[in-house]
Amino acid sequence: MKTLLLTGPIGSGKSAVSALLRERGVAVYDSDSRAKLLYETDPELLPAVEKALGRSFRRRGVFSRKALSNVVFSDPEKLSILEGVVHPAVREDFLRWRDGISYPSWPHGAGPFVVMESAIALSKPLFRDLFDGVIMVEAPLEERVRRIVARDGVSEEEALRRISLQNFDPSLADLLIVNDASPDDLIPKVEFILSWNYLKD
Repeated sequence: MKTLLLTGPIGSGKSAVSALLRERGVAVYDSDSRAKLLYETDPELLPAVEKALGRSFRRRGVFSRKALSNVVFSDPEKLSILEGVVHPAVREDFLRWRDGISYPSWPHGAGPFVVMESAIALSKPLFRDLFDGVIMVEAPLEERVRRIVARDGVSEEEALRRISLQNFDPSLADLLIVNDASPDDLIPKVEFILSWNYLKD
């Protein structure tokens, strides 16, 4: 069973593509949500992060994502230290998750596959050997700004700042999905993935 990376910049619509794939029975690993969950379920992760960064990120005994964000996301060196601890844990979690996936039947044209949704995995060598193919979702800048503003309730300036922190190279993708219209227009593009010749053995 093959593994696809679903990636793309903020506001491009990765989550919309993931939702349509799930509706069609495809197993999708949301790396952001799983990483957040690991802080609460992996007894070794939070202590390892606190040891690496030299401080506690608990408030009244409970992990505080805000406290962690305040420390690492304005300091590239500390962010790199954090990633050095968290990314191996996410990789191992993904491998366990993938090993547990099976499809009783596969009604689609191409062979069965699972998906990791991640904005960063393509740029991290630790993850690159996991994927048989890369799907990148993209959208015009103006549309991405509009989506971020509507979704997160931030200003256009803040949306542009978040966009500026990312860098994506479309030439690294095996398939590009342009998500620049209505949700209904995205459906045939997702249907194409399910019969993509690239996935056939």
